[in-house]
Amino acid sequence: MRTAFTSQRIRRLVFAILVPATAFALAAPAWPAAPATLSYQGVLTDAAGALVPNGPHAIEFRLYAAESGGAPLWSENHSSVVVELGGFAVVLGSSTPLALAFDAPYWLGVSVDGGAELTPRTVLTASPYALALRLPWAVSQSEPAIPLLSLRNTGASLALRVSPGLEVGASGIEAGRLQIWGSSAPNASILAEGNFDGFGNPRLTVTGAAGAMTVTTSANGDAFLQLPAGSISASEIANEPGFALSRQPAANLPVTSTTTMQTLLIVSLTTPSVGWVVVEADGQHGMTSAGGDNLIALQIDETDGGTPDPEHYLLSGYAGDAPNGSTFQSIRVRRAYFKPAGTHAFRLEARKESPGGTSWLWNPSLTATFMPTSYGGVVSGVTGVGGPPSSAASPASVQLDAARNQAAGPPRR
Repeated sequence: MRTAFTSQRIRRLVFAILVPATAFALAAPAWPAAPATLSYQGVLTDAAGALVPNGPHAIEFRLYAAESGGAPLWSENHSSVVVELGGFAVVLGSSTPLALAFDAPYWLGVSVDGGAELTPRTVLTASPYALALRLPWAVSQSEPAIPLLSLRNTGASLALRVSPGLEVGASGIEAGRLQIWGSSAPNASILAEGNFDGFGNPRLTVTGAAGAMTVTTSANGDAFLQLPAGSISASEIANEPGFALSRQPAANLPVTSTTTMQTLLIVSLTTPSVGWVVVEADGQHGMTSAGGDNLIALQIDETDGGTPDPEHYLLSGYAGDAPNGSTFQSIRVRRAYFKPAGTHAFRLEARKESPGGTSWLWNPSLTATFMPTSYGGVVSGVTGVGGPPSSAASPASVQLDAARNQAAGPPRR
């Protein structure tokens, strides 16, 4: 026979949360999770206040966010609860997880054997809210003047020590000091010192098996950041200047081509990022002449062959009346390229511009220098200070200025 129950028939409700005591022992090596269930006991009586006869009963439990009305946030049905001398005990959350935050008020509703929910609902008191301490957990605080956790030890320099692993300084030079380490301390640790020198200057030290990294805010220059030796490899320095050299020491490189540019030297450079590459060539232009012209065109280029570039070539030698015998002139050619990251090759090229005499380069060198742009660009301008060139000047009659390596007029074809 089904018995209808009213709220007056529930004489007593007892709540309990079973949380292992070790969950709050800070020095424990492990932090076990709290059970995600509630232990609930009650006593059932009939309308006259007599205890309900022994036997099984179906009891449904619901949690609400309001004292009355609203949809349940959680529910669980216990289909066969043993009632003895009116008393019963169940574990809520044993079949349907209590997936609630327990960070707001909740009310428990109970119905027996399919009857109406007993009224009034029972508000949960403090014990069930211990479920909010289950790990992982988060704590929020809206009162800025109230700390979430306050530890104070006026009799010693330490406020908190969790061994092994954590130490917090409390007073004196230890104030504001936090150290985190492993079992191999102090060989592996993170140390933050809010007042390491006694004058309010903080310092951060990260120590590992390969050495320590230290940030000292009171230091200047390189001492501000200290890294272990060898901690940065050459390949990790992405935007440092680079240099490459191709040199032909104590050697003569004859210039024989009269049609296309002849490659004399090649230099290659691998750049880690976008930037400028400045390529320079120097050496001695040697000549053997018997009067007349003895000219060569020199330039720096990236491709083999071709003809002199009107904007970048340099003439060296004599345009008419070349001295008899062997003579030398210093030469220097420069060109700048804006290049992306990668490997680039540059050539020193020459072409004979007159049929008379012989020409060669003695002891030439070719260098390439990478200039990164990540540190900022340089804005420059070129302003001419001389007047227009004289129309009376004849390119064929102007002798090159060997001291300044500057030729007058275009190359003769």
